[in-house]
Amino acid sequence: MDGVKAALVGSGVAAFGIVSAFIGGLINQKMSRNTQHEQWLLDQRKEEWRELLSTLTRSYTLHLHGRRTAETDAEALTVIRDRLYIAVEVQDLRVLERWSRISKDPRTQMLVMEGPFNELITDIVVSALKMPESRIARILKRKR
Repeated sequence: MDGVKAALVGSGVAAFGIVSAFIGGLINQKMSRNTQHEQWLLDQRKEEWRELLSTLTRSYTLHLHGRRTAETDAEALTVIRDRLYIAVEVQDLRVLERWSRISKDPRTQMLVMEGPFNELITDIVVSALKMPESRIARILKRKR
């Protein structure tokens, strides 16, 4: 009987080891997938911030050199409005309102608007460099 008990205990331990390894693999896969998704979101946000900065800078420069067109104005407004991953931050910074005020001024006034333009760009860069809340933090906030 001792041999049978030992065999059963050994089989139980082996089965436990196999199940544990399987569950550990599933957990590891889930964590890895979540990490990759978080990195993908960060990359998307970075690309949107970069496109916003580039478009506003290009539009402002064209305004300064008297080459303002309806197309450049429309492009700037479109880029401000079509942000997906940074929409909340863009709204919080009042980018559309601030850009409208900056771009409304005639060319002679654009040099005077350099201060507000630089402030807007600085605010955008500061927001772009902030780490967004993790998904876990958002979930915990919702549960409160």
